[in-house]
Amino acid sequence: TTTAVTTTSSSNPSTSVSTCMYDVVVAGGTLGIFVAAALARQGFRVAVVERGVLAGRTQEWNISRKELQELVELGLLSDVEAESVIALEFNPVRVGFHGGDDVWTRDVLNLGVQPDKLIAMTRSKFEALGGKIYETVNLSGVEVYPDGVALVITGQTAAGGGAAAAAGNAAAGGLPSGARVQYATTITSGLLLDCMGHASPVVRQLRWGQKPDGVCLVVGGCARGFDPNSNTTADIIYTNTDMQAPGAAAAAGQHGSSAGQQQQLQYFWEAFPAADGFIGQQQQQQQHKAGKSSGEWRSDARTTYMFT
Repeated sequence: TTTAVTTTSSSNPSTSVSTCMYDVVVAGGTLGIFVAAALARQGFRVAVVERGVLAGRTQEWNISRKELQELVELGLLSDVEAESVIALEFNPVRVGFHGGDDVWTRDVLNLGVQPDKLIAMTRSKFEALGGKIYETVNLSGVEVYPDGVALVITGQTAAGGGAAAAAGNAAAGGLPSGARVQYATTITSGLLLDCMGHASPVVRQLRWGQKPDGVCLVVGGCARGFDPNSNTTADIIYTNTDMQAPGAAAAAGQHGSSAGQQQQLQYFWEAFPAADGFIGQQQQQQQHKAGKSSGEWRSDARTTYMFT
């Protein structure tokens, strides 16, 4: 999706602080919903624009308890709610580099939290505070004025639907039942926050064709069948090979490289116990209520990622 961002020196009455629809629009909702909810709690008028449905994945995120506690300190979660989204807790965690000694530490990325539950909870609170969510829409254009921004969002809706009608789509009438029509509408805000991540079309335009300084590729998978009694530790970053010297991969004919091509490759790994293998949600809740310490959350599943 291409988002054209243009800047003008002329003022737009609809984007002034007194007349704009929102104080802040957050583009990208998966992580942006937390920023949006925090701003809404401060009394700002906030909207979120999300390309898909604003919902979290079922595979857990790995974070530290300190990071989760910050959501409590911001007033986005209660202590009970924060504990309820924890699917798994484990310790210790390892950092190791090929040829060196392993370092074991604790309480770093050692929680597996449930994104679907966490985002649904935060979304509900955001909307209860008056926040507005535009989902399954594209951010098609941004006009930046001295006193605010105007955003064009586009999407599809059923013929005669409210969104199309609101956009003044006169062609909606007379279409067969179930037909989808394209609509576009403009929202105005004092500020746009780009939370769309590495694929942000705004960032892509700012880079204007400039190649990145480096590329990190990642593949991962989840497997079951590990011994739950020993599957209680994690690797934050671990390497079991040296960095390949420039040209070494090409000389060896690896990775489809041609001879003479200069490369530097370093494979490193992350691995965590996964909640997919947790035996029974009821058992998890009982362990939590009983105050079980980390290492007593048992799972036979493990998620592993390889980065380059």
